[in-house]
Order: sequence, then C-alpha cells, then structure tokens
Amino acid sequence: MTWTGGSAGLDFAHLMPGLKAYVRTHPQLTLETAITTPPPREGSLDVLYDGAAVLCALVYEKGGPVAIRELVSAGLDLGGALHTAARLLGVRPEDLNGVWRDRVLAY
Repeated sequence: MTWTGGSAGLDFAHLMPGLKAYVRTHPQLTLETAITTPPPREGSLDVLYDGAAVLCALVYEKGGPVAIRELVSAGLDLGGALHTAARLLGVRPEDLNGVWRDRVLAY
C-alpha cells in the first residue's frame, strides 16, 4: 500500500529520500532484516513498509501487474516470497538484497 498510496501524508517518491539516507548510513541493513526486524518508525520513515514498497516497485517494473499478483500470492513465508521476488526479477536469490539496496540508493 505504501508503494501505491504513500504513507504519513507523503507519496512513494517523497518517502524515498528518508529510506535512502537510512540505508546509506546502515550498510548492514538487508531487505530481509528490513522486513523481519525493522527499526521503529521515525517521523515519516518506516523502513519495513518503505523497503517493501521498493521491492514492489522493482517487481512491477520488471513484470507489471501479473508479477505483482504472483509476488503477493507467494504466501506469508518470507523466504518463499523473497525467492519468488528474485525469480520475478531474474536474479539469483543471493543477489536480491544487492538489487534492492542499489535501487534504494538510486532514488
């Protein structure tokens, strides 16, 4: 929902500078840790939702609505969902985090 509707009164594009700054100053942060053990929300920055929104944007750009449906149908198991995302993006699962971080830092 953050990807399409924004959060904290900001649209997706205006949330990205905060996530970018956080990711830049936390090199140990991975997509998986952003989802499983995110830091507490601080102002408009919500690492969990903003980070997941970036993943959705990546998947959508690669495969459109069909790919998004497949991602959200992957189930609640995080490992399975991340493997599905990697497959949809055409990358190895072990490379997904780098793709995600690169995209966040490109905003």
